[in-house]
Amino acid sequence: MSVLVKYDAARYALQQAVEIDEVKEIRDKAEAMAAYARQAKDTEMIQWVTEIKVRAERKAGEMLASMEKHPGAKGVGSNQHEVRSHDVTAPKLSDLGITKNESSRWQKLAAIP
Repeated sequence: MSVLVKYDAARYALQQAVEIDEVKEIRDKAEAMAAYARQAKDTEMIQWVTEIKVRAERKAGEMLASMEKHPGAKGVGSNQHEVRSHDVTAPKLSDLGITKNESSRWQKLAAIP
């Protein structure tokens, strides 16, 4: 299978992804492929997988920006009601395997027209 076919398959998979974990998996695979391409000094492949990685990060940023935000520990220790784990529907970034830095960077990337 040629690299171009794999590139097109990755782009298609990214377009079809509807869950943040699917997008993150594509991004992680692209990052690993970029590392291999750098070792092989394959500049064309580096360019293709870097594009897939950036597209995935942009899509993840769009998804994160539109998601309901997790309330965190709001109200704990004050006179307000404590947030119970069963009351929370939005996942934490850590549950998604995403750092705060990645979330911020990806959302900024998604905001670029």
